[in-house]
Amino acid sequence: MSKNSKTTLWKLLEKHEVVIPIIQRDYAQGRKDKVDLRHRFLSSLREALRNKKELTLDFIYGGIENNRMAPLDGQQRITTLWLLHWFIAFRAEALKDENVRKRLKKFYYATRPSSTEFCRRLVEEFGGIAPKSVTKIAVYIKNQHWYYSNYNNDPTIQALLTMIEGVECRTDNGLEQFFKDDNFGEYWKSLIADDSPIQFYHQEMIGDNIPLVDDLYIKMNARGKQLTHFENFKAELIGYWQDNKTLNIEEENNDREFVSNLDNGWSNIFWPYRHNTHNRVDEIYFKFLNQSMFNYYLIKNKNKDIEKTYLYELLKNGYSFHKIEDYQEILDSEFKTTLFNTLNGIAKYKGDKSINNFLSEELKLHSNYKFIPQYETQGTDQEILPTTQLERIPQIIFFAICKFFEKWNTTGKDWEDDKLKDWVRFCYNIAHNPLVDTVNAMQGVLTLINEISEKVSPLDIYGSMSERATFDEFRACIDSKAASEQLEEEYYKAKDEELKELYISAEKHAFFKGCIRFLLWNENGEYINDKEKFNNKFQKAKESFNEDDTFEGKINNKDSFRNYFCCCTKIEDILSYDNNGSNCIRFNNSGEAWKSMLTNKSLCKATHNFLTEENIATTSEELIERFQTTDNTDELKTRMGYVVDTVLEKGFMENLESLGGIVNRMLFLRQWYNWSLYPKNAKADKNVILLGTSRNQILKKLSDNNEIKTNNRVGKSSMFYGWDIPFTYEGCNFLWKNNGGQYGIQYDDGFKKIASNCNYDEIKNILNEIIENIEKGTTTLN
Repeated sequence: MSKNSKTTLWKLLEKHEVVIPIIQRDYAQGRKDKVDLRHRFLSSLREALRNKKELTLDFIYGGIENNRMAPLDGQQRITTLWLLHWFIAFRAEALKDENVRKRLKKFYYATRPSSTEFCRRLVEEFGGIAPKSVTKIAVYIKNQHWYYSNYNNDPTIQALLTMIEGVECRTDNGLEQFFKDDNFGEYWKSLIADDSPIQFYHQEMIGDNIPLVDDLYIKMNARGKQLTHFENFKAELIGYWQDNKTLNIEEENNDREFVSNLDNGWSNIFWPYRHNTHNRVDEIYFKFLNQSMFNYYLIKNKNKDIEKTYLYELLKNGYSFHKIEDYQEILDSEFKTTLFNTLNGIAKYKGDKSINNFLSEELKLHSNYKFIPQYETQGTDQEILPTTQLERIPQIIFFAICKFFEKWNTTGKDWEDDKLKDWVRFCYNIAHNPLVDTVNAMQGVLTLINEISEKVSPLDIYGSMSERATFDEFRACIDSKAASEQLEEEYYKAKDEELKELYISAEKHAFFKGCIRFLLWNENGEYINDKEKFNNKFQKAKESFNEDDTFEGKINNKDSFRNYFCCCTKIEDILSYDNNGSNCIRFNNSGEAWKSMLTNKSLCKATHNFLTEENIATTSEELIERFQTTDNTDELKTRMGYVVDTVLEKGFMENLESLGGIVNRMLFLRQWYNWSLYPKNAKADKNVILLGTSRNQILKKLSDNNEIKTNNRVGKSSMFYGWDIPFTYEGCNFLWKNNGGQYGIQYDDGFKKIASNCNYDEIKNILNEIIENIEKGTTTLN
């Protein structure tokens, strides 16, 4: 359904808001090169007002939705008419009337939040100004505190100012140039009268059969300037919050500041990191907002599986924007307030360095991570310029830094560099221990950090923790159960400020990644704050693990594992009693394996011995005695001897690592018929390495003497991988087979049983006998 009628702008604003939609082009009539166009149109408007001569403009029509009219055609004319009303109202002192201001504020541009705010500022700020005190309005505006420097980059605002003042030339082309007399009172009366001489035809487009305004405009007018995803997002964001009553620009000062800062004050945060070629910040600004929304989304859905949701992918990607409704799940008042305080806090930072440079030392372990997003390349013509992408832990640290600025902004406390560094250190340690390797784990840590920031204080995290008499008292105020062991470590580190620098040095060493509780524990796994004992342990740790060691890689000092093995005190230290090996050492030299051992309280006595060089076994016999069970039989002692002798072999770890992919997983010593190294969750018996049997020593000797050939030997060691070992002897193929503890030599058509404690000579005789019988063609041996 449509309605056609002749009306005035004043009547139209009585009924509807008039909003220039975000995909409309900028205000073209105010461009500096449109002198003739402005001259002709303003001449017609002045003639109509002076002589009260009717001037009927062409159709101005648009869609009506929620009592808001979005012009599809007539944008340029209606903007100039509104500026004329504003200018005459100011000069006639009509802007002092609250009702006049209220009606004029019903017109605004939604192309950018800065344009929206500027239109409102024109009305509100000039309501209390004496007209005669202002000669050149545009100059006056640019000198006001509310005129942000970024307004100079908004083409709509610059066009509005040009329409007000015009440009210097032979012909009048601005409102100030055309209207210089003192008849503003009469002009105003004519403008708002029912029979105003300036009218236009208006067609309202209402009903389900009318296409969406944006879709219709795209079909009708392809001349509009292409807006970035970020510009579209900003404009729709403000409209969304207004429509959903979570943003009330009319009444709440903070909300008005939010709208203004979104497009102006906060842009200064990102401007130092702008794209050199295109001289813009849209992508990195938008990425920052996406990262903020992403964290909020994860926390809000902490107990839900959200990885396959559209919003998860949209925020994780952080580049594109389609419609604001895609984000409605998170665009609530809480997020708005959090974002407002966070960005205000960052904008208030006045350090000697940019915020990224200030934090570079604290974030150096993430060499590609900067708090404020960066452009990845500077010379590109892509529509969307690529920016840095955060992995899980940097995303958590980003959240932590945001929480600090959010809280700092609301407290009024003086800025302290060290307090932010402490908070980043604390959250970095929490995020790495345990390692955040899933989205659910990430949600748990984000929730924990959020809760601590609310219930404790990120502005003095270690001071706040140390005020609690006990760790249990501190833990009781936090509901989240994430990272409990690391929280306990941070609590005890907070208790001794004098050791802070020593602690920090240890946290940054090798693969520790903030976790150093094994340096604070005594032999019973109890925390002690003793500088001398801590420093002695740290020196030993630095001898065992060098600065090049990493959590993901292998430890360079191959003797460290052998030394640790000699510090174990009981069978439970080396033998796994569950599939995860949660009680014992890992037969693996990776940083991950070592960290698991060092932080395992079940191994605290072995770790203590290792770091203090106390109670170290110096002979294989001593170790064998330590590892005996209650069933202290000669056979068990012999089998344990095989295990110990193998681990104590020269080059044990180098040989084990030669297996490559087979031992990239954690290896545990398990007791299944015989003691064997067994990968966690191994799916194939060929990956097992038998240790508690004479088989390996016999095969090693045969191999060293070049009597057999096999591909299953582990380097030059006495280890062979697989329950069954294929080998070639005297040109014949054999298989040393293990059937649930029953041993034998298998060949083409036979099987020869052997004893579990057989020796080299016995095996040689058996192999020779088999070959002799095969050559004779006799029956199979048993």
